[in-house]
Amino acid sequence: MPKNFRNQIYELIETDWPMHTTEIANKLGFEINDENKKRVLGRIKYHLDIMAANEKILTKKIGGARVVWP
Repeated sequence: MPKNFRNQIYELIETDWPMHTTEIANKLGFEINDENKKRVLGRIKYHLDIMAANEKILTKKIGGARVVWP
């Protein structure tokens, strides 16, 4: 599942960029509330970090938000 999930994230970034982590979560259909916000965003951030390390995407933290683009 992680590779498929990572590919879904990459396709979203590729078609509509720049994007914030919360935008990615919303477009993937995750419901973000106070209970699961940290878990959902952490899961997406994990995959973003892997893609950034492999130089597939670029990331920059602006204030409290992480912005990504291909």
